[in-house]
Amino acid sequence: MVAETVKQTKTKLYIRMALYKVSTPSNVEPDWSIEGRVPEITQQLDLNDSLPEVKGCVLFRHLFLKESQTQ
Repeated sequence: MVAETVKQTKTKLYIRMALYKVSTPSNVEPDWSIEGRVPEITQQLDLNDSLPEVKGCVLFRHLFLKESQTQ
């Protein structure tokens, strides 16, 4: 786990969140669907909050905030 790598260092860890996956149909990653209220993002945020090494997150690609699937 990346959090273990930065433990006991001065490195500030920010986790990238893949907004481009929201509403992308996938049998492998169904939790990115809008019908399921995108539980993957909630799960990732909860995990980030549970790890003291994680200082925040970065939304990749920020332009997807303007797309209909992320409104």
